[in-house]
Amino acid sequence: MKKRLLTTLTVAIMLAMGSCMKAPTTDQTPATGMSALQVPAGFTWESSHTVTFVVNVSDTRFQNAIQVVTIYDGDPSNGGNAIATGSATVSSPFRSNIYLSNQIKEVYIVKTAPDNSITLQVVPVSSNNIAVSLGVSNQVIQSQPSSGAHLTGLSLAGTDTDGDGVPDAQDAYPTDPTKAYNTYYPSSSSYATVAFEDQWPKKGDYDLNDLVMGYQYTIVTNASNVVVQIKGAYELMATGGNSANGFGVQFPIASSIVSGVTGATLEAGQTDAVLIIFSNMRNEMATWNTQPGITQTAIKNYNVSFNLTNGPSIYSLSIGLHNPFIYNANNRGQEVHLPGEAPTNLADASLFGTGDDNTNVSAGRYYVTKTGLPYGISIPVSPFSYPIEGIDVTKAFLHLGDWVTSNGSSYTDWYSNTGTGYRNTANIYTH
Repeated sequence: MKKRLLTTLTVAIMLAMGSCMKAPTTDQTPATGMSALQVPAGFTWESSHTVTFVVNVSDTRFQNAIQVVTIYDGDPSNGGNAIATGSATVSSPFRSNIYLSNQIKEVYIVKTAPDNSITLQVVPVSSNNIAVSLGVSNQVIQSQPSSGAHLTGLSLAGTDTDGDGVPDAQDAYPTDPTKAYNTYYPSSSSYATVAFEDQWPKKGDYDLNDLVMGYQYTIVTNASNVVVQIKGAYELMATGGNSANGFGVQFPIASSIVSGVTGATLEAGQTDAVLIIFSNMRNEMATWNTQPGITQTAIKNYNVSFNLTNGPSIYSLSIGLHNPFIYNANNRGQEVHLPGEAPTNLADASLFGTGDDNTNVSAGRYYVTKTGLPYGISIPVSPFSYPIEGIDVTKAFLHLGDWVTSNGSSYTDWYSNTGTGYRNTANIYTH
């Protein structure tokens, strides 16, 4: 009788532990799904791509005064969001590298002249290099001089409180001469998502919920289009991993020019600026938010900012993903990055090429398995409706495999729910 009671108690304890611990993933990977995908050579797993914009100003009415260029991801009069803003003059175009969702097929470019008149041009995103010229012959949708403006010959001087050359009406920081514009990723009112597997260098179970993080960047530039500050907003949605993971971001900026960090820790021993948002996700959320029927933990928000001294131009700092990663809190060197993203200085290089990993530093190949599978993905939307615990992501998003095997030409919106048969909602975690 005592033996039977002991056995019953042991089973009950194991069942209770199963609701709080993730089972080892060694044998969880299904025979079909992600592991069965035939990944084309060179497939990048990116749902966005970098587009270089060069916006020339041919409007000579104001001599060489600053004219403000803003790029929108849609019609600004119908809900389009700003994604990049900066200065252009007749002698100096506005240049920016923007990480655009593959779903964006056209952008709206608006030039605001010193008299507050606006010229708009709709530009198809038909290549990775786009050059346009905005004069006065495009669609002028507004011509209202700003308050206090006056013409002097061909130049116009409006109210410019901080004296940086950008009229207050177009200056996001009208009383600060060191700041003028905001540029965003993915936009001024939306977030993107990164989702990781944490069993690197093993494959894991591909439920892509070991750490799920929404994020948005605001890049602050001055009137000369030089980056002076970077702000990041993050939303921790799920922590379904085996490991006690930390989360950080490696920026393509020298650590030595970074100061005034708030909301994160600038990690020592790094050449590039590496900001650690938190070092152990188990301290951030009480539950995982991956298991139906288990009490949910509220999404946790983080706001990070830092200043740059002698920062890069907005053109040389590609606005986009940067390099988010997770790492094992008990083994700092066990970093997990998105495919193609380089490790930080503190990564343990001895792990490369072990297990299922196919990283080859000399070949510039990082964080993919021997069959080309990733250890994390990025999605240009948030929230991302990730799978429930232990469910292969292809069992939740039914066209993910089609996107991969078509080498990115089909179902580029696989993560959305825009058509019949896109999702198996029974396999998706509901917040």
